[in-house]
Amino acid sequence: RRFKISLMLFYGRFGLPIPHRQPIVMACNAPIIVGEKIESPTNDQINELHKKVVLAHKQLFNSIKPLVGKPYNDKKLIIDF
Repeated sequence: RRFKISLMLFYGRFGLPIPHRQPIVMACNAPIIVGEKIESPTNDQINELHKKVVLAHKQLFNSIKPLVGKPYNDKKLIIDF
């Protein structure tokens, strides 16, 4: 007789379905000063703040790259909006 089940091959830590350990890098940037709350901001004000956020992310990414190691030295941060 045939069993109608599929065999699962586990590839993980200790041969179990537990993933292998991977280093996680987390970086926090300085807060962005927004100013006072505006009830109805204009598109220009929103775009100006968005540019500040994108610039801060790019600066943080470029400052952390050398600390992370070789795989990230050639990477570029692409923010598409």
